[in-house]
Amino acid sequence: MGRTRTFLQRDIPAIADLWLKVFRGRRPPAPPSLLQYFAEVFFANPWRDDGPGSLVYEDDAGRMAGFLGVMPRRMIFRGKPVRVAVSTQIMVDPERRCPFAAVQLQREFFSGPQELSFTDGANDVSRKLWEGLGGSVALMYSLEWTRVLKPTRHAAGILSARKSLAGAMLAAGPVCGVMDSLASRLPFGPFRVRRAPLTCEETSVQMLHACMGELGRQPSLRPAYDLDSLGWLLDMAQRKQAHGKFHKVVARDSGGKIAGWYLFYLKRGGASQVVQIGAREGAAGDVLDALFQDAARGGSTAVCGQFEPSFVRELSDRHCDFRCLSLGVLIHSRNNELLQAILRGDATLSRLEGEWCLRFGRDQFN
Repeated sequence: MGRTRTFLQRDIPAIADLWLKVFRGRRPPAPPSLLQYFAEVFFANPWRDDGPGSLVYEDDAGRMAGFLGVMPRRMIFRGKPVRVAVSTQIMVDPERRCPFAAVQLQREFFSGPQELSFTDGANDVSRKLWEGLGGSVALMYSLEWTRVLKPTRHAAGILSARKSLAGAMLAAGPVCGVMDSLASRLPFGPFRVRRAPLTCEETSVQMLHACMGELGRQPSLRPAYDLDSLGWLLDMAQRKQAHGKFHKVVARDSGGKIAGWYLFYLKRGGASQVVQIGAREGAAGDVLDALFQDAARGGSTAVCGQFEPSFVRELSDRHCDFRCLSLGVLIHSRNNELLQAILRGDATLSRLEGEWCLRFGRDQFN
């Protein structure tokens, strides 16, 4: 039998090599960019001293055979601070005979000092592991919404992922453009973007921090960002290129008053991804319209985001589709009141709060 212990900085090369083997199917050594990313995410984040730390699993010969990344976070539950830990990148070396490594890593993680454990990047294997050890699926937060802006181009983009259809979809581009233009002009059609009575502008970390504290919904469970931690997160998000160009936007009404904000990746010719959206009471619909208008002008074919319970009416009214694509948000807590708050949607758990913005992209490291 092996053992679990705390992940140390000197372990980075061995764990990066394991990541390369498990997630990329490549032999080591790991590239310097991957080593640097491990160091930044797990040893240079703003919460690194809050604990708990990441975990490694050593086999009976003392070799690295498994890993579970842990990112401490700060949140507030009913006005009081709570310790939160986000898990990521659980992996076990397939060449080591350690059938219980994942279970031991997960059990050790759950026994940590945090009051809430969660992940937003789970698959079916992770879900079974969490549920087997007492965790739950946060079904509401596992929903994703999509607002299609250019229906034929959006469909063509999905179909072009199949090599056999890529050429045909490319040739159909001009026809798709004409059909999308017609669809967007139908006065009551599902693809028409409403004109938002707001003015949008790129903003600063300081302004976003103020918006998050003063505007928007204040659920029972919400993140507790300071300027340093919010700035670090947004900087890490900005460096991700796979989803498109990252934008931080505030929206103002005709009197100059801030109606809300949105963080999103604008992808020309593809689906833009929303990281977080917030609005003052009564302004959610206008902020969504501003977002969709912004994405349409930037050439996006659709806008996608994680479900926000307080925006369900506004999203539905704007012809958004809802799908449970992955059952990806998993939670565990010994505090039943905290668990119930999440399960009834009384929490802020956007893509900014989990691992989504910090995910190790498979095409990120060369």
